Amino acid sequence: FAWTGHYCKFLLALTPVAIAFELANLFLWSHGSVLGLGIILAAWGKFTLNTWSREQEYFCTLWDLKDSHKDKTQRADFTGTMLPSHVDHNIREMYYSTWKYTGRMSVSWLVTVIAIAVNITIVLVWMDLWQGRMPIGAVVAQAAIVQVFTWIFNWMAEALTNAENHKYQEQFYNSYLYKMFIFQFGNQYSAYFYIAVKQQFTKLGCQHDDCIGMIREQLPLVLVSLAAMRVVQVVFATLNVEFALWWETQALIRAGCEKPNYCFVERQSKFGKFRIREQIEVMTQLTITLGYVLIFGAVVPGIIPLCFVVFVVQLRADAITVTSATNRSVPRISQGIGVWMSVVQFLAQVG
Repeated sequence: FAWTGHYCKFLLALTPVAIAFELANLFLWSHGSVLGLGIILAAWGKFTLNTWSREQEYFCTLWDLKDSHKDKTQRADFTGTMLPSHVDHNIREMYYSTWKYTGRMSVSWLVTVIAIAVNITIVLVWMDLWQGRMPIGAVVAQAAIVQVFTWIFNWMAEALTNAENHKYQEQFYNSYLYKMFIFQFGNQYSAYFYIAVKQQFTKLGCQHDDCIGMIREQLPLVLVSLAAMRVVQVVFATLNVEFALWWETQALIRAGCEKPNYCFVERQSKFGKFRIREQIEVMTQLTITLGYVLIFGAVVPGIIPLCFVVFVVQLRADAITVTSATNRSVPRISQGIGVWMSVVQFLAQVG
């Protein structure tokens, strides 16, 4: 929440600049502001990340999390052999063979890379069949392909990470995170890289010989869709809880019982989960949205206000979700946002 709120404030500060460049593109010169806004976005991305690092350091000090990296809680799913501890031979600790662990990691990441390559290949081949000029039906089909691959990989990422047999929660979380982010990076951005790099060399070429114009037309619709989808998800999750409670109430009434008056804990029994998978999915979507600004913002200034809207909607949606539609998450010690810092840095460097 703190990270989302931080970027909400800085996206709000960037919005007037983006609007000014968008108006300049429309009325003064065509795409002449790309270099200028690109420099501004590079500086903005670095400054925002640095200020977050300071704020994160403040929270870690305030909440006494400086030594959180020393928390080495063993995962309940970890399997191994009980041996004398490397630290104290008077106690026994569970260990797993290093070469077996490395082998599991290698196979897991090989399967991950193959899945990501297949996904990107199918998306690019589909676009190449239409030479980038897809009718509405083809666009809907591509969206369905992307969504189906997302559902499949969400299950695959969790299963593969579990199969790696990580001993500590931090290792498990980071491996899971990297798989999800790398997949979504290719899944979300590959179509726009195709337009920027390959589209001009197809037989049909870009519309009006303007590949940037094609990106400018499509990206705002994507961000509007992301905000709308998040609202729909929250509404669906809330209604699902209410429907489950109503259905149970009707069943009790039909059985001749009195209408129950549910307390908060009883209502929570019908809530959905908000565990590691759900948390990573939410954070991945936010970083991918931020990536649209850092990578494509100089070309499409209009997506910056839309990104701000997505972050604001996500901030409020997450608050509603964790308080009204999902169980309380398991509390864990964390020193800031951890590896997500390197993810944001990577997006800034690509941009």
